Amino acid sequence: HIIFLTTNHEGRLEKIIQRNLHSREQAVELIDRMRKISEEFKESGLKKIVVVPDCIFQIGDIVITHFENNSMVPGTIPKNIVQYLVPRLKKEWNVCYQSHTHGQTRIAIERKLVIETGALCPTLDYWRRGQMSGRGKMTSLGYAQAKTVKGKADLNQCNFVICEWEDWL
Repeated sequence: HIIFLTTNHEGRLEKIIQRNLHSREQAVELIDRMRKISEEFKESGLKKIVVVPDCIFQIGDIVITHFENNSMVPGTIPKNIVQYLVPRLKKEWNVCYQSHTHGQTRIAIERKLVIETGALCPTLDYWRRGQMSGRGKMTSLGYAQAKTVKGKADLNQCNFVICEWEDWL
């Protein structure tokens, strides 16, 4: 299955579309094209795409998040995630995969494992604009993976994969 969380990237895309659509007809035409693309995906065998209109999704005891936070201090984002999720999620969870930061970290905090997943895209130009070179945090191109047994995460098999080092944010 492909789980597609609608987050800041889609929000940015929506703003661009709204700014460039000049009439109701253009909007209707775009929606029709998107519908056709969606139908083509389904017909081509991509029926396992799940679109989640939120920044949190849970499968078994694994939570997948895309909170829009960044920090230059290692471990800050995982700590904040645990403090935020523990009192709010009613369903048991043991592992959280966090996107958005474009960095990779694996850390256990308060009996929860948080993995920052990295990203599979290079650092975007607008991130660097106006920043001093060589300061900030290193990003990496990569992804995360998990192994579950009967719906429970195997904590020793949940990790990130580094494809290559990227650059400083």
